[in-house]
Amino acid sequence: SDVRRLRQELGLTPAVRTFFLFGSPIAKSASPAMHNAAFGELGIKGWRYDRCETTDVDAALKVINSDEFGGGSVTMPLKEAVMPHMHELSDSARRIGAVNTIISRTLAGGERMLVGDNTDWVAVRNLVQDKVCARRLRTGG
Repeated sequence: SDVRRLRQELGLTPAVRTFFLFGSPIAKSASPAMHNAAFGELGIKGWRYDRCETTDVDAALKVINSDEFGGGSVTMPLKEAVMPHMHELSDSARRIGAVNTIISRTLAGGERMLVGDNTDWVAVRNLVQDKVCARRLRTGG
């Protein structure tokens, strides 16, 4: 907690940041509750995770371009629509052709850079690996 406080005092951890889940339908998503619980458990005051229920990329961009935007998760139907608005794309996002994570970075000069990533493949890989391991255990090979 001392390190967190010091990082905030030095401006290394922004005091107020809002993170979002973008897409539709998202009203029943547990993401805000999970992230807000994690922020609370970690003692990160001033950070919150909210929903931006929309199918309109321009409405999402209005939120993304706000000063307090900290990053976000992107679901359908916006995964492809936000791509051209990122300053940089990870190799995964480029190869998959969709963004499900927006990382907001503040550069040395104070300007903000938006990085689009895609982590969906990790879940798919883990599921396949689990199934393969389970099958090997059952068949002895």
